[in-house]
Amino acid sequence: MSWKAVEMQVALPRVQDAGKLQEQIAQRNPTLQHFVSQRQEQIDRKKRTSIMQQENVEEALVHEKGDGRERSKEGKAGHQDETIDHPYLGKRIDFSG
Repeated sequence: MSWKAVEMQVALPRVQDAGKLQEQIAQRNPTLQHFVSQRQEQIDRKKRTSIMQQENVEEALVHEKGDGRERSKEGKAGHQDETIDHPYLGKRIDFSG
């Protein structure tokens, strides 16, 4: 089977279009990968800062509890229990099953 001139006129531009499309797909993949890696870095950075803040709060609580013995000797006048809101635990309990 041989290709006729008319068939070649149709086939060659389509091959070129397919090549352009393949090139665009190849360029899109690294760009997408770069975007995903940047987004993951942002998420990790936020997690690290929230963990560090939580550790600082816990450290302060431990420090306050250590000072509690001294405070109890001085008296509990004016001392109020302050609870720290947990970032993802709820405040209400759903008993409705």
